[in-house]
Amino acid sequence: MKAIEHLLEVLIFNSRWLLAPFYLGLVVGIVLLLVKFGQELIHAIPNIFVASESEVVLAVLALVDLSLVANLLLIVIFSGYENFVSVIGAAVSNPDRRKWMGEVDFAGLKLKLIGSMVALSGIKLLGVFLSIPESGNAGAGTWGATDSHLAWMVIIHLTFVITGVLYVELDYFPDTPARLHDAKGVNAEIPTLPSNLGALTKAVSQTLDQLSRIDFVSIVTRNNTHAPVAKTFLEAGFHVVCDKPLCFSFKEGLRLREVVRRTGKVFALTHNYTGYPMIRQAREMIAAGALGDIRLVNVEYIQDWLAEPIEATGQKQADWRTDPARSGAGGATGDIGTHAFNLANFVTGLTLQELSADLQSFVAGRRVDDNGHIMMRYTSGARGTLWCSQVASGQENGLRLRIFGTKGGIEWEQENPNYLWVAPLGQPKYRLTRGGPGSGEAAARLTRIPSGHPEGYLEGFANIYAEAARAIIARRDGTTLDSAVIFPGLKEGLEGVAFVDACVRSSKRNGAWVSLAL
Repeated sequence: MKAIEHLLEVLIFNSRWLLAPFYLGLVVGIVLLLVKFGQELIHAIPNIFVASESEVVLAVLALVDLSLVANLLLIVIFSGYENFVSVIGAAVSNPDRRKWMGEVDFAGLKLKLIGSMVALSGIKLLGVFLSIPESGNAGAGTWGATDSHLAWMVIIHLTFVITGVLYVELDYFPDTPARLHDAKGVNAEIPTLPSNLGALTKAVSQTLDQLSRIDFVSIVTRNNTHAPVAKTFLEAGFHVVCDKPLCFSFKEGLRLREVVRRTGKVFALTHNYTGYPMIRQAREMIAAGALGDIRLVNVEYIQDWLAEPIEATGQKQADWRTDPARSGAGGATGDIGTHAFNLANFVTGLTLQELSADLQSFVAGRRVDDNGHIMMRYTSGARGTLWCSQVASGQENGLRLRIFGTKGGIEWEQENPNYLWVAPLGQPKYRLTRGGPGSGEAAARLTRIPSGHPEGYLEGFANIYAEAARAIIARRDGTTLDSAVIFPGLKEGLEGVAFVDACVRSSKRNGAWVSLAL
């Protein structure tokens, strides 16, 4: 039954491509409008010197009318295709991609259609007014054919105007007496604006006043909301600190990268484990050559909280994290595998060349992976393995990193974060303690409390925020940023999304070796 259900769902999902010919037909419609536009222009040009002022205005209005219809068709084609069929991949990195592409949802499209109808109706009505002979239609007190025609056009135009106003009122204003409800009695449309000008003015003023007092925003919402929220605030002039992952899909990440480049704002990603002092210690030691040439990287992040289908019980975290529409294509891979991948890259400084992934959904009916085994090849020749699981019974938050080079190895685990084990080749293994003898400057910069006291998860987040704040202050004041300031950003975010994408692609091809789409 599951196979039949899956086949049916695939068929239904792919049925969206039946809409593609509709939008292709509308492209032909634009071509037809272009032909008509050319005809009108050719007709108007020879008569320009003998035509009256009103005749010239009427000719121009006809051209404007055709242009508006063509613009409307283009909006319908782009917005409709991206809303209902697929993202236009050919335009993702194109500098000419319009800002509104991918942002006009179904409700916004309806508003644009209504606005265009009102504008077209207004132009037609103006044209009729201008075409009425100055001498009038008939004698005083009589009602002629022209008068009747004009009256009906006015009535139709006012109908469009009133309909548009009512739609906006019902769709956006919260305290109007009329409300829209679904079958369960719940409001089907979410109001966003106050219904009177005074309240709206006050709300806008308060919002602007609040925004003028902040430097950055922090985004801690579900995965599928990260990119649109970040884009909105970046374009409004604010720096952004965003929870991982960077975005919902790799294409979305590429679009966000362009926004960050265009705005020039600081963008930080809260891979909080990179803010642990002993992780900075490990990074410093490897950069200094203490381990020699890196040969082997082993990283794992294993939990057991999804060992049973708790998403079916309504558990909030499980509900959205196992929903590909909100979490993305990767389950455990995207949720915790990206942390492991980022940590290995951060500490070693290595660049991944290709990977082979074997992903599983052990819990019946789960729509995303809950376990993954990944082999990795680095450009330096080093080899790595990554295991991420949320069905590993008895494990709570087992993030563990082991790195081996030609001169020695190191080992660190998140559940004992204040210790770093160092094993020089041919010498006794020893332990470095956060804030203790042998720890370096990189660890000391991020150490917040005396040694021997627990320091970890929350302090890791705080360190990332502090590093981002230093970058924001330097940007604001026009000063040089200390080279010791390090935090994950857009680059690391794109790498994480590309990692998940590559894992999913590889697993679907029975573990084939694939490269990251960077």
